[in-house]
Amino acid sequence: MRMKTLLTVCVLAVLFEACAATPTGNLGATGQPTSAVSATTDRFVPAAGAQAGPGGCGSSQVFSGEVPQTIQAAAGYNAPKDLRYAISDDGNAAGFLFSDPLKATAKPKIFWVMHLARAGQPLTITAHPADASTPVVTVTEPADSGPGEVYPSIVDVPSPGCWVLSLQWAGHTSSVSLQYGSP
Repeated sequence: MRMKTLLTVCVLAVLFEACAATPTGNLGATGQPTSAVSATTDRFVPAAGAQAGPGGCGSSQVFSGEVPQTIQAAAGYNAPKDLRYAISDDGNAAGFLFSDPLKATAKPKIFWVMHLARAGQPLTITAHPADASTPVVTVTEPADSGPGEVYPSIVDVPSPGCWVLSLQWAGHTSSVSLQYGSP
């Protein structure tokens, strides 16, 4: 509980710096954001000014730069532009990488923002290597952070590589693949 409180305080301290809301956009064939869409979109998409960079793997990408207004609204505050983030494959979750780059066995911190309501239910993260079904790492985080639809987490994996993180909360599921480097 003490670690979660400390992580929440750190998140709020980092995120208090407001940044301008920007329109959201879709990824084009190059993986770069293209045309803007409404902030009332039914899922998270990277902001038009976001840049794809290292850290994602499989079908997932990690972005830097502009943070979509939809993610900021779901989080309950504005995120700084220098904090990188990944968006789940279905656009229903986003993870801010507080430990960047992610490293295996280093207790990396990921701050999850959910597009779909938590309904007071915990988040269960089940991780496994992209090319294998084992080992499996399971983390459960209570829905006791705020404001917004957020969960701080530490997703610590035992070895470097591409890891698939399956997210389950309040009857919803999403997944994101993230690259973990050597410790």
